[in-house]
Amino acid sequence: MVEGTIRENIAYGAKDGYSDEDLINAAKLSESYDFISEKEEGFDTPVHVFDSEFSGGQLQRLAIARAFMKDSDYLIMDEATSGVGVVKEKAIMAAAREKMQGKTLVFISHSMETAKTADHIIVLNDGRVEAEGSCEEVMQKSETFRALAG
Repeated sequence: MVEGTIRENIAYGAKDGYSDEDLINAAKLSESYDFISEKEEGFDTPVHVFDSEFSGGQLQRLAIARAFMKDSDYLIMDEATSGVGVVKEKAIMAAAREKMQGKTLVFISHSMETAKTADHIIVLNDGRVEAEGSCEEVMQKSETFRALAG
């Protein structure tokens, strides 16, 4: 996060000419809109990096909103939803998959629910690729994946 407002944080690095509608859409896709709307100053609420009134999960969702605003051809999410609940995680990942349709989305996650939705899974164990493929293929090939999947 950067010092500034919620608006500045979400729009940071976005292409020129974004609209309020783009900002609101990114906030909704990242499951941030509700808590932003509850703030007295809304999108103009200050964000202080080291003295934040936001939870870790809320800060993660603002960062995801910023990623959605950039509208890149690729998006790498490393444990991007670790601070949010299961319901919000599912919604955010569904939004990411929809937003990145036809583009490259890489997510690194310990969440089995998230991993099971991937088109292609790579299981790393001790720095080596233990297995890769669809969920079914990896389930057959990887003892580590089976153990984590329960």
